[in-house]
Amino acid sequence: MLWAEHVTTNTARDRDDVLDEVRPHFNDAELVELTAISGLFNVSNRVHDTLQLPIEHSGEVNKIKTSVLVNTDKLKAYYESLVSMWPDDFPATEADPDQSAEAAKGTMSKGRLDEVLLPGAAERIRAKGPIVSLSGPESAQGEAASYFRLVSRLYRRIPASLRAWAHIPLIGRSYIPLRIALLHEGLGGVVSSRIKMMAVIKTSLVNGSAYCLAENTPLARAAGITDEVALVIASDGYMASPLLTPSERAAILWAEQIAVNTARSEEDGFAELKKRFSTTAIMELTGLCGYYNMFNRMHDSLRLPPGEDDEAEAVEFVIRVDPENIKAYLKEAVDNWPEAFPEPN
Repeated sequence: MLWAEHVTTNTARDRDDVLDEVRPHFNDAELVELTAISGLFNVSNRVHDTLQLPIEHSGEVNKIKTSVLVNTDKLKAYYESLVSMWPDDFPATEADPDQSAEAAKGTMSKGRLDEVLLPGAAERIRAKGPIVSLSGPESAQGEAASYFRLVSRLYRRIPASLRAWAHIPLIGRSYIPLRIALLHEGLGGVVSSRIKMMAVIKTSLVNGSAYCLAENTPLARAAGITDEVALVIASDGYMASPLLTPSERAAILWAEQIAVNTARSEEDGFAELKKRFSTTAIMELTGLCGYYNMFNRMHDSLRLPPGEDDEAEAVEFVIRVDPENIKAYLKEAVDNWPEAFPEPN
């Protein structure tokens, strides 16, 4: 409970006394899983509260099967259904009517966004070091080796965040498709990568996550986020900036309000958003912002070191993903379904 509290308040990254209290009780895999579930409920809380979902009566809640163990055969069948029902076409990205063609082209500016927006933070994180091991595919065995083979299908470089998930590989491999669908275009979403990256930057700034700013630099640059635009996003005056379109300003405001969990009570954010975005886009943007509150907390609590400049540039600059690559990933996950799953400690 102590760890969950400090992951939620995003103070686990700084509190050595909290880590000293928690660490003797959990191995690396348990600590990654505990951090992930604590982060996940920062998604659920924000998304559900932001959408003002009604609390269901007990009769509906009691219909949910109360079991602490998931039926893995049903989970496998779910994956098989995803593959068999894979759509031939995916929705197009909704265009921002106020965005110029020049802005949409993007830029390959040098330098990581964390260095621009949170100078010195990366050095402080590296000085502390990660709290779990971050080994790669070269030393992986068993399900971790299978996990890295799957990840290598989609990533040219395996960053620290994905290495951390290798401690709980059967959970980690389920997370990858969602991560890609949220961040990129082409896998069911309708929000442009440029607007997604602006929301990610604002969320990560509110939470002070240098790691997430560094990790998303390549995609942000490819989506046209210059240093000048990034500094505007970081400022208090972004709502009046001529460098941003009305849609971009509305998305940044929404991201900020979700990060501090006030979107449920401050009506101006949603009022601006619904002028510019479809219901589908609002749901996607809300989910993205919610999940980045998880990623910020998880990566920061594990004290993952931001990559060096050459590592950031090694990431492929792909804005729109090929759905067939994700389908192949899911099929391989099904074909290599484990015969047994680990028992909880």
